[in-house]
Amino acid sequence: MSATQTDKIDARVERSRAKHLAAATELLVDHGPDALTVVGVAERSGVAKSTRYRHWPSREALMVDVLRENMPRIPQFDASLGFEQRLRGYLRA
Repeated sequence: MSATQTDKIDARVERSRAKHLAAATELLVDHGPDALTVVGVAERSGVAKSTRYRHWPSREALMVDVLRENMPRIPQFDASLGFEQRLRGYLRA
């Protein structure tokens, strides 16, 4: 398989994963954790049900990734800084 073919496959895999995560996020926000079903995510994402199992072995694994993707990114600050400086940095972030 050529590098171009691999890039196309990788791009499709990433797109399907992103669609599943977006659909699962919407379902979780709109209807709660019980709405995160294989059928529900597939219908919302427009991606085949079987594709979900290529990315996540279980509903729980999908939910963990949904939460991970939607958590705010807080930078690490130098531990040698004082408490107040680190706190101000976190609040600015």
